[in-house]
Amino acid sequence: MMEIDSAPFWVRVDATKGEYLSALRSQIRTYVDHEEEMGNELDWRHFVERYSEWNHEHLYETVVEEIMIYVREKVDGLSSASQTLQGA
Repeated sequence: MMEIDSAPFWVRVDATKGEYLSALRSQIRTYVDHEEEMGNELDWRHFVERYSEWNHEHLYETVVEEIMIYVREKVDGLSSASQTLQGA
């Protein structure tokens, strides 16, 4: 396997992009879970205000998409759990 530092630029960018996306997703999970526990409405603007490292205009669309994906995953998980309980 090629070392990241000696890899071509586009390979380094892809590797870094994956790391950033993973970190963003982790931060979004924390934000969504906390806001739901507190009974607050989710708002991407509140997310980028609270976590300023993600407050970059070119990331806004990705932030919104990732919040929606995580919320959908949570709803789908609850729906599956509910169906399992009903079938028991």
